[in-house]
Amino acid sequence: MKKSLILFVTFLSLMAFTTPPAEFSIIGKWEGTVEGEKFGMEFDKDGYATLQKGDQRFGGKEFDMGGEKIAMTYEVDYKATPNLIKISLKRLSTGEKELMFTIGFRPLNDNEFKANIADEDKTPDIDGPDAVVYKRK
Repeated sequence: MKKSLILFVTFLSLMAFTTPPAEFSIIGKWEGTVEGEKFGMEFDKDGYATLQKGDQRFGGKEFDMGGEKIAMTYEVDYKATPNLIKISLKRLSTGEKELMFTIGFRPLNDNEFKANIADEDKTPDIDGPDAVVYKRK
């Protein structure tokens, strides 16, 4: 009985000092190839997203779109299957938010994920022929 108690206390002590594996985080800069062109996505810790195709950058905390100040925001659902990123545009003058598209993704490792985009609130097919592998930059 005494040995069992000592083993149990030792086990609990080891578990207390063992750190769980880090969960995948979308935060950072990512790059993939879409229709033969490099396509980049950046997700910052404050919830803003920036997209880049070639030399064109679009999004972030504040940018001009048709004379109006807009922010591109994102929300991640790691519990959904596949994981989902909802990209929205927010009018800074009114605070009005509009869903642009949804990205479905599956982490392949800490530095890569496979993703596909769907219009508005549809669930993207991440195993379809249009899916892209993005690598952390």
